[in-house]
Amino acid sequence: MSFLEKIKSDLQDYLDEVHRDRHPYLMPQAGLFGVAWKVMRGADGCRPVQTQKTMLMEKNPAPLPKEIPLAGPTHMPAHARSIEKSTDGRGTVESKSLASNDSKNSLQSDMNSNKKEECPQLPPFDMMDLPQAMNELGFKYSARCAERWFNGKSHEISDGSRVIEFPQYVDAENLKINWLLKFGTVRRRYEHLQSTKLKKNESQNIYNDSAREKLAKILKDFMAHYRDRCPDVLNAWDKCNKDMQELHRNFQFQFAGVSMLDAVGDKWKIAENELRGISPMNDLAASLASFNFYAAIAKARFSTTQNMYYGTNPWKVRRHTVAEVTHIFLYAKDIYSFNDKTDISQYLGHWNRHGVIVAYDVYAAEKLKLTAGDDSRSYLPPIPPNLDKPVDVGSSLKDKEVFYPVRNRDFRSWRQIKNRGGDFLIFSDLEMVKLPVPITIDLGERYHDYVR
Repeated sequence: MSFLEKIKSDLQDYLDEVHRDRHPYLMPQAGLFGVAWKVMRGADGCRPVQTQKTMLMEKNPAPLPKEIPLAGPTHMPAHARSIEKSTDGRGTVESKSLASNDSKNSLQSDMNSNKKEECPQLPPFDMMDLPQAMNELGFKYSARCAERWFNGKSHEISDGSRVIEFPQYVDAENLKINWLLKFGTVRRRYEHLQSTKLKKNESQNIYNDSAREKLAKILKDFMAHYRDRCPDVLNAWDKCNKDMQELHRNFQFQFAGVSMLDAVGDKWKIAENELRGISPMNDLAASLASFNFYAAIAKARFSTTQNMYYGTNPWKVRRHTVAEVTHIFLYAKDIYSFNDKTDISQYLGHWNRHGVIVAYDVYAAEKLKLTAGDDSRSYLPPIPPNLDKPVDVGSSLKDKEVFYPVRNRDFRSWRQIKNRGGDFLIFSDLEMVKLPVPITIDLGERYHDYVR
């Protein structure tokens, strides 16, 4: 069977399972060598629960300093809008509200007390239970980031932004490069950025032409500040007053992108119903997903020669400068936010208080994307409704067996309801690297009036 025939067969098996209302999913299981992800399919697949109930948004974060605590829990699920009806003597007035207060919920409960419960009783799951679930999985860094976001002041950072944030929206303490390099093929991207063994103009490498052009601009701007009488040695960290954002803004000259695929691995194989070489989700994927490694100048030496130029009146002093970048800083940077780049909000897994499962649809989509290229979306079947419903992996709606879908939009809705939820910039620690081959930049000649 050819590779494409195997994909076609896998898709047909998947569609047959969906037709039986049992959907395949990936479940983490503890093993001798860490967490392994097993494919659950057929009779072991999950079933969508036919209910209008969604993940709760009742729990409130701790009050901010000098902030009055919220009056009570908000019982409105994500994306819902209630219609309040009141009469003012002139008829009925309808108004939209984001959340109901306790008295409205009590009234609604009384009105429905004699009605038959149409929805199954599901074990509850609240948005603010996510950090607990992450900790249960061993996703310690993801839990820390989520807790910071929930407890922060309402704040949004647009993706791709280079704005300088106030210190309260910057975390430069908790992310470590050594930790990042343990995941997937992240180390490969880190080494690619600084490699001397690539072709001359290899993309996202510090020795290519675009990096040299950026370096020339940075160093010329630095020289202009000193009217070409700059110090013999540039120590960028001291010049930035040991501020990460200033370093990034003034001395960063190259980057290497790290994709979600790099974060989880690069081999999409299934053997005996178990994924090999890749994890649909790990602590890095659940916290940062994709991010960039950056290179910035750490140290550079300047060598300047000068002589008189008599071709003009008055005479000029001609200075010729060559810079040699001897050390660089390497670090990671990302924005912890829940923005979406398309109309379809990013799926973040199905969660409960004990952990996570991942719909097989996501795995299949990524697998096809790798084999079919950028046009793979057109080959995919429609996303089945189980992605936007709670699912039961058993048959009795037990607490540990019901999982709720989570998407980026849920975090944005929570922020709107609670007026909390703070996006923040993340910087890793700095690693200073002495370049085995210094980067030499000819900064050209500059002319200045001769002063006797």
